[in-house]
Amino acid sequence: MFTEFNKTSSKAWKQKIQVDLKGREYNSSLLYKTELGIDVKPYYHADEYESVPVPETNEDYKIAQSFYVREDNITTINSLANTCLKEGVESLFFIVETVLDVDVLFKKLKGRGVEFHFNFSVLDSDFLIEMSRHLEDEICFFNIDILSNLEKTGNWYFSKQKDIKIVESVLSSIENKKHKLLGVDTGLYQQAGGNIVNQIAFGLNKAVEYIELYGVKAIDNLNFSFAVGGNYFFEISKLRAFRYLWQEVLNKYDIDYSMPSLFVQPSTRNKTISDYNVNMIRTTTECMSAILGGATTVCNISYDSVFDKKNSFGERISKNQLLILREESFFDKDISSSIKGTYYIESLTCSISEKALELFKKIEEKGGLLRNIFSVDIQKKIKESAQKEQKLYDDGDLLMIGSNIFENENENIKELVKLYPFAKYPTNTEVEAIVSKRLSEKRERKIIKKD
Repeated sequence: MFTEFNKTSSKAWKQKIQVDLKGREYNSSLLYKTELGIDVKPYYHADEYESVPVPETNEDYKIAQSFYVREDNITTINSLANTCLKEGVESLFFIVETVLDVDVLFKKLKGRGVEFHFNFSVLDSDFLIEMSRHLEDEICFFNIDILSNLEKTGNWYFSKQKDIKIVESVLSSIENKKHKLLGVDTGLYQQAGGNIVNQIAFGLNKAVEYIELYGVKAIDNLNFSFAVGGNYFFEISKLRAFRYLWQEVLNKYDIDYSMPSLFVQPSTRNKTISDYNVNMIRTTTECMSAILGGATTVCNISYDSVFDKKNSFGERISKNQLLILREESFFDKDISSSIKGTYYIESLTCSISEKALELFKKIEEKGGLLRNIFSVDIQKKIKESAQKEQKLYDDGDLLMIGSNIFENENENIKELVKLYPFAKYPTNTEVEAIVSKRLSEKRERKIIKKD
């Protein structure tokens, strides 16, 4: 097919467009200006697009399912997890609220080639070491992330010195190469309204902070968590830009590159209570972005997760979305490499990388992530981005189907709410917390009050 058409240069395209515009100005008419300062062009061409050397992925992504684990529901969670493994799930994500009985939780789950991911609300070295020994032959991601806990709650688990010392003792006690102990959560930045550049830069700053605290051994122990939003091509490019910049960071430490572990979930930022079924469409495209961007593990969220308790229907739908993408839409082996050379995505990846690297360097020059948390610079940048996005939504320039456009006026969303769906602001904090907040909260509060 390509031999049947003459090649057309970028210059020729531009001249043709200028003719068709009939005197209108090219930049103001056809360039889409984003809040990131990246202009999206009407066409991209091999003559002039830029790219960066994004490392290839070297493994297939895993489909994960999440579970909230408490002391009083361990047996139920174990049963649900065993059922999920029979239905195509390959990775289990346990959100653990307290120290618990590991024998009960992992009954019949070991020895089945499962990846275990954790998010702990407690920092207990004895418990973590016990769990590691119990799962010594399993692939585990413990995601110990004292800096993210500080950002989210505004407080250390205990104190700065004690938290750092506990993590040091865990790193010294657990030498299992199948176990990654440290986590870098960038998802909080997205959920709170931070833009793509913020997420990448601050994630890298956090990783460097851990390397400075614990030495180069921290590198092999890092697992990165991302949340992806609805800006499809930008989110693909975000993960690709991160993979490229992580290589650049490793080069500074003279470390050979290895594919970073990327645990990715859809964001809650753009999820709504009104016309909640639209959330299924949002999470589907977001999971697609995660896969194409090079996620190593993808964990979907339920369409009703922001306002309802976990239920079998919602969980089954979220799991099946990923299975359909893989089995019926062919989002399977090595699909992330299929977008290599795509002019638009390559150009976005390059632009996002440049801006994220610039911000990363600024934060490092000012003392690194931790110092910038206490100077509130990190929080300010997140707030600035969030306020801009909120204004776009409130003014109707950022459209969300079923929320601020094509609303279902007959829907009583008050009856749907089983969980508190709005932002929760911690009190008595050592430092200002970074708070997750959905775009539609203000509108939904008015509707619920009216109902």
